[in-house]
Amino acid sequence: MGPIIEDLEAVDAVFAAEFGIQCSPIECRIIRSLCSMVVERAARVAGAVLAAVVLKAKADKVVLSGTVFDANPRMLDETVREMQSRLPNGAKTEVVVQSPSDELFGAAVNAACI
Repeated sequence: MGPIIEDLEAVDAVFAAEFGIQCSPIECRIIRSLCSMVVERAARVAGAVLAAVVLKAKADKVVLSGTVFDANPRMLDETVREMQSRLPNGAKTEVVVQSPSDELFGAAVNAACI
């Protein structure tokens, strides 16, 4: 089976397990499309915010971490792409993705920055 069919089966499985609802193939496609739109919108907003922070802080490195990026590589890719598209031409900002095993370290760094 191809990835789209598997995605649709996963949508149906989640709705059946979480809500007790069986979805038709058309409903699964609609749900999948809506989820894609939400991810795209969230990535654009996150990328714009990151670009603003990079410009304000004159940073040359950004470290990203979190379950959203770990669970959804597309969200990560689109966020980074949006951030880079909003930075001035020639701006070189390195993007580092923190490993899930480093979350305790990341929490300590975040606490120290507050």
